[in-house]
Amino acid sequence: VNSGTFTVTKKEGAVDTFETASKVYDGTALVGEVTATGLVDGHSVKAETPGIVDAGTLKNTAEFAVVDANGKDVTANYADIEVKEGLLIVKQRVIVVTSASETKEYDGEALKNSNVTVEGTYVEGEEPSYEFSGEVTEIESVKNTFDVVFPENVNADNYAIKKIYGDIEVVKRTGAVVTFADQTRDYDGTALV
Repeated sequence: VNSGTFTVTKKEGAVDTFETASKVYDGTALVGEVTATGLVDGHSVKAETPGIVDAGTLKNTAEFAVVDANGKDVTANYADIEVKEGLLIVKQRVIVVTSASETKEYDGEALKNSNVTVEGTYVEGEEPSYEFSGEVTEIESVKNTFDVVFPENVNADNYAIKKIYGDIEVVKRTGAVVTFADQTRDYDGTALV
């Protein structure tokens, strides 16, 4: 009887792909995912993939292990596992804020208008306030300028704010009538004023 030698070689051709994913900022984490090809049936890849909450870009890569159906680490049974890194991308939330326009006739009082319209939505609990600096008293037109002020615990960089300023204007007063009153008296040699 001839005895032979059996050799088990490491499996080749395995590829771990850390997926690329993106979303618009919503206050929750975008967590990386990893998929694998070329593994033995019943084997899977296990990795603590990263996550990103704020707007920005992060590499999706991590230490990993190939495990069998019982959770046993069998990474050593694979030769030269190819790793493909991905990206996690959180995009800024786009908001358009437009201040109101208003015109009035001159009355000696400052004209202010603190109304805005908002296109887009803020993440719940992250709504800002608006501080207005535009006002006009004399006959002129100015932009209804304002600043967007987020709460202290909110990262303003998660938002791409486009501000559109309305116009506030004071115009000349119309309809004013000056009436000279009639006066009469008997002549006394002096001017009647």
